[in-house]
Amino acid sequence: NDYKKAITLCNTAIELQEGADAYYYLGMAYLGDQDEENAKSAFVSLKDNYPESDHIDDISEYLSE
Repeated sequence: NDYKKAITLCNTAIELQEGADAYYYLGMAYLGDQDEENAKSAFVSLKDNYPESDHIDDISEYLSE
């Protein structure tokens, strides 16, 4: 439940090597931290960069808001 640490770690992972999982977990960490704006931004990046990701179905409800 240390969302701030998770956000930092996910951002570091994205800087080192982008990946669908990093964007997904970054968005989920932002949601846990009650930061819906940044969560949506992470999910949009996931959708734009990895449209075939297995996580797309999981985030579709957040993208439609």
